[in-house]
Amino acid sequence: MEIKDLAGLSEPLKKLVETISNAIGKLYEPTHIKRIAKAKSFKRDLELKDKLKEINEISNVVEKKK
Repeated sequence: MEIKDLAGLSEPLKKLVETISNAIGKLYEPTHIKRIAKAKSFKRDLELKDKLKEINEISNVVEKKK
């Protein structure tokens, strides 16, 4: 056993850190899902605005030709 591994605590401490990390990940998961959904919604809004702008521009060109 190395001096760095005080009384065999290396593995239990590693397991504790992994367990806490996993728990934090599970607690954060709903927030992450909401942020992803919000980002996707924002992207769809931008795409829709671009399409509407394009339709309006085409409509204006058609109206000018009449």
